[in-house]
Amino acid sequence: MRAFATVFLASIASAFAYQVTSPGDAQGWSTSGPNYLKWQRVDTDPLNFTAVLTNVNQAVMPLGNQVLNALVDGTLSQIICNPPSGGWPSGAGFRVNLAADAEHLDTLLAQSDQFSITAPSSSSGATTSSSSTSCVLPLYRPSVTNIITARVPLAIRRPPRLREPRLVRIPVLVPPVTRAPRSD
Repeated sequence: MRAFATVFLASIASAFAYQVTSPGDAQGWSTSGPNYLKWQRVDTDPLNFTAVLTNVNQAVMPLGNQVLNALVDGTLSQIICNPPSGGWPSGAGFRVNLAADAEHLDTLLAQSDQFSITAPSSSSGATTSSSSTSCVLPLYRPSVTNIITARVPLAIRRPPRLREPRLVRIPVLVPPVTRAPRSD
């Protein structure tokens, strides 16, 4: 059975040339993100795929495999992956599968090497600040783990002055008021 699985996986690798370059053995992911998925492809590969986070250890991922991004444009060569529902799990033995699509998660185009997802090490607590102006740019859906801060120069010129509101007279037709005759 093991020999069959090896031959089967080798046939998948030769049929498609997608190759996950990160994450892998040398570079894992962080529970605080951002986490980049990087790959290489050739022109004969499908244009789209679905990225799926997997781990054979169900204690680490009790909900099972998690779709990270569906309908990924394969020509991009890298994306930022949003955390699965419930946040990033931590531990070892993770893989990212590039599946054919969200309907066929078992049809693999490529698979990363095993990697770990770890919490960032705490630093001394010192923070630095800068006097330059920055703005927050959300990537995909806003959450604590995938908002980045980019340094963007703001326009120096003043915005155009707004006119003060003015009253406009609109003619309104009002029917004449008639009084009923009095009866004394």
